[in-house]
Amino acid sequence: MLLRDKIIPLYYKYTTSNGNGYVYDVLTGQIVWLSEEVYLLLEDYFVLEKQAFHDKCIAGGFTEEQVRSIIKSYRRLQSLGILNIPQKNGQNLYPYKIFYEGGIFGCDDFFQYNARLLILEITQQCNLRCEYCCYGNSYSSFRNHSRKIMDIEVAKRAIDEFLHRDSQERHAISFYGGEPLLAFGLLQSIIDYSNQLADDLGKQRPSFNLTTNGTLLNDSIIHYFVKNDIAVLISLDGARESHDRCRKYNTIGNDH
Repeated sequence: MLLRDKIIPLYYKYTTSNGNGYVYDVLTGQIVWLSEEVYLLLEDYFVLEKQAFHDKCIAGGFTEEQVRSIIKSYRRLQSLGILNIPQKNGQNLYPYKIFYEGGIFGCDDFFQYNARLLILEITQQCNLRCEYCCYGNSYSSFRNHSRKIMDIEVAKRAIDEFLHRDSQERHAISFYGGEPLLAFGLLQSIIDYSNQLADDLGKQRPSFNLTTNGTLLNDSIIHYFVKNDIAVLISLDGARESHDRCRKYNTIGNDH
């Protein structure tokens, strides 16, 4: 079935409570702020040709200066890979429309695209209790920390689905938590499994990265990261005074 025979939205638009407009780009998984003019025009931007888009801007009452600014903003987004038509072997898979508004978008539809990143929340445990953390007790709409750790079989099923997909991009797997280094053994098992599966499929091994508070790093873990070329993002919150004031160790001794 051709992609054009199954209408699938390439983006979702939404506004926040303060009136700012954003777009969720399905192909890249990115959320981007849009100017009011670009946000409005995306609703009926069905053509790729610059002249036709220009004519729509004029018909909408925009001035020439605004039109130039809108096109510049849109081209900048496209240069970043956002709001582009999906392609395979250099050919557009969605030739007669750029965008589609509405419709139902489910997991089966999402996995037709070449998503490049799999995020695994391997544990809900954390050795800190930062006052601002969305998983702390300050926000009732979010879960709290718990003892939960991802089962390796769950991780394997996710990786199987991810790496078996036809993608022109190198796959990337990201580890999140809680504090993922509290499940370092699981993290290593996932990396070993992912690399072996990629080898078996004849694909390039995925890249790996994780987000950590940095407090559990030691020579052994750092050596492992360097050896396996794992990118590490360490969260630091402002100057030392504010950082130390808001970041507190879990003195309770367990997760709850």
